[in-house]
Amino acid sequence: MTNTEKWQQAAKAFLARTRKELWGKAGPNTQVQLYHMGFSVNESLDALLGWNPHPMKRTSDKWGLTGDPLVLPPGIVVPWVKDTEIRRLSIYLCEGDRQGEICLVPGSDRGPRITGVDNPAVVVVAGDLAGLRVELAAAGRADLVVLPYADADAARDDAVRMRVQQADTCLVFGNEALCRNLEAATGRVLDKGREPIFTDDGVGNAGISLLNAWLSANSRTGLEAVM
Repeated sequence: MTNTEKWQQAAKAFLARTRKELWGKAGPNTQVQLYHMGFSVNESLDALLGWNPHPMKRTSDKWGLTGDPLVLPPGIVVPWVKDTEIRRLSIYLCEGDRQGEICLVPGSDRGPRITGVDNPAVVVVAGDLAGLRVELAAAGRADLVVLPYADADAARDDAVRMRVQQADTCLVFGNEALCRNLEAATGRVLDKGREPIFTDDGVGNAGISLLNAWLSANSRTGLEAVM
C-alpha cells in the first residue's frame, strides 16, 4: 500500500465525489441495484459506498504514485476505512463483459481485512463488496477474512493461513484454486461456498442463504441453540 498523505487526499476526494454521485440525480438505478444485492439504504450509507458513473483517467502524481495514469472504471466504489484512513478502494464493475470483476485502485492495501480473532467460525470471502454483504448477514456469528480478489495466492498470506488454522470451522466463498491452496496451506478440509454471493445479474440471495444455513449449524450462536 502506498499510504502517503497525497494518496489519502486523492482517495478521500474520489470517494466523496462518488458518494455524491450515488445519492444524486444519477444514482437511483445504482441504489436499486444495491437493494437487489441485499443492501438497504442505511447499510449503503453506513458503508460509505459510492458510484463512479464514467471512466476516469487521473495522473499518477496526483495520487502520490509514479508511472502510467490511473484509469478508474465505472462501478460501485467500496472503501475499507480503518482509524479514519482509507486502506483500500475497490470498484465493483456492474456492466459489460467484465460485470462482477473487481478493480483495485492503485496504491490500495492488497492484504486481507480480518474482522476478529476469537470467533470459532470463520468465513473467507473474496471482494470487499461481497465481504460487506457477508459481514452484515453474519451479524457477529463469524469472523471474516476478506480478500481483495479471489486470488489463489492469498493462501500464502501468513495472516490468512493463521486465522483459518485457528478456526474450529471455516467456510470459503472463492474459486476452486483458492480453496485447494487454503486447504494445502492449513492442512485441513474446508467447507466451500458453492453459491456466489452475487449472481451474474447482480442479485445477492443464494450465497447468503447458504451462509445462513452454515452459520446456523456451525457458529457459536447456532451451536448454543442446539445444545
